Amino acid sequence: MKEIQQRIMSLLKDNEELSSLSLDIPSNILHGALLSMQSTNIITFDQKERIINMVTEEGKEILKSGSKEYNFYLTISDNDDLSVCQNDKIGSAFAFKYKYIYKEGNHVKKNSNVIDLIKKNLEEMNDLNELMKRNLVKEKKEIYYLIRKGSDFENTKEYTDKIDISYLNNEMGHLTLKKYNFDSKGLAINHGSLHPLLKFKAEIKKIFLEMGFIEMDTSRYVESAFWNFDSLYQPQDHPSRDLHDTFYLSNEIIVSDLEITEEIKNEILKKIEEKDFSYENNEIKVFKHFNREEMQQEKGIIKVVIREKEEIDQQYLERVKKTHEEGLNESVGYKYKWSKEESSKVTLRTHTTAVSARYLYNMTEGERFFSIDRVFRNETVDSTHLPEFHQVEGLLIGDNLNLSDLIQTITLFFNKLGIKELKFKPAYNPYTEPSAEVYGYHPLLKRWIEIGNSGVFRPEMIRTMGYKDKTALGFGLSVERPAMIMYGCDNIRDLMGNRVNLEFVKEEGICMVDNN
Repeated sequence: MKEIQQRIMSLLKDNEELSSLSLDIPSNILHGALLSMQSTNIITFDQKERIINMVTEEGKEILKSGSKEYNFYLTISDNDDLSVCQNDKIGSAFAFKYKYIYKEGNHVKKNSNVIDLIKKNLEEMNDLNELMKRNLVKEKKEIYYLIRKGSDFENTKEYTDKIDISYLNNEMGHLTLKKYNFDSKGLAINHGSLHPLLKFKAEIKKIFLEMGFIEMDTSRYVESAFWNFDSLYQPQDHPSRDLHDTFYLSNEIIVSDLEITEEIKNEILKKIEEKDFSYENNEIKVFKHFNREEMQQEKGIIKVVIREKEEIDQQYLERVKKTHEEGLNESVGYKYKWSKEESSKVTLRTHTTAVSARYLYNMTEGERFFSIDRVFRNETVDSTHLPEFHQVEGLLIGDNLNLSDLIQTITLFFNKLGIKELKFKPAYNPYTEPSAEVYGYHPLLKRWIEIGNSGVFRPEMIRTMGYKDKTALGFGLSVERPAMIMYGCDNIRDLMGNRVNLEFVKEEGICMVDNN
């Protein structure tokens, strides 16, 4: 920067005006130097524009090797057969156009004293319309500056925050002090940044704690189908349990390509039993909350069958089975044969409602619970759907609770979050009745998007857990979709996944919540 400024001042000493075109300095670099000098009245400058003609890459190739028509003219012989034009249709077409050649019967004749007209025009920038038509030349807008001396050009010594010895000699009146620029942002500090979703989740957590909710433990990403589906009174033939909606995990670990010895066998069993590890192809795999049930060895292959560690209370399991098959009280159930094997399947949890089911079953002390964590569904990715996303889980337990209490709680939460345009739509859930989907208006997409689901847990679910008089309300809310509304994003992939822009992460603050 200093070198540029010194060069400008040196040239201006003997000139009243200086054009930046004579400096051969990129305008983006030069502009910063000029602004700095102008702020101290050393120079003044005006920004100008001009249109220049630039030779394209194709034009540069012609300047180097000649035009296609002229090269075609050179390669053919006088009186060649007309079919020779098929070898270079573009070159021959332009050669006919510029009368380098002409047709006589079935033969091509060459004119004499031919020059490469297009190359000559490019060198001299003649016949620009024709050159532009052939995309050999294009117009480009160029910015340049006219620079003149400023009022303090002769007195260029500047002092900023350092006190010179001349101050003590009463010479300050002869010095130029550089003015502070309070509008300058300064250099950006290279620092780590929190992801916007982390900040958004922190805001959600803060709101629920203010509303008197207790946070639930959500450390189980891997769930059994029993807690993920069956305990919620969701039938085993429900479409959401299909492979196209749920990620099922293999409950078998195959350890192959090993010379099986008793020592290796015992070591694998020890790892699996004590540390929740499975061993496969020389790699340790973690299977949290699951343990080995049996181990078989056939021809050098160890097959370990993984089953859930915890023993589900058999009486509760039987009550769930009976409720599915026959119903409860006035309910008639689903009228099918419930399968324990189906309930033993291992899944990536599709919702954190499985967490609510565990808390309800354990009759955890408290009336209001919440959690924020990831769930997994075999979804087709689009602007509002991801296979891995976050869910806000809510659970309320009490006497005589109803749907209006649920709607009031959800509305209060979203209002505190800053989302006030809400709609509740009647819906069907296997484990809640009545049920309501929650919609929020997205101003950028100009449409209502689903941001949650909710309902009153059915008696078939909570009565089997031992609740006689209590009512339980549940809701599952999205994190990403409300964040889309708050951050002004029109695509969920801009908030989560490999498409997230790092500049967005660095620059975006916490959503400003308007509680007025």
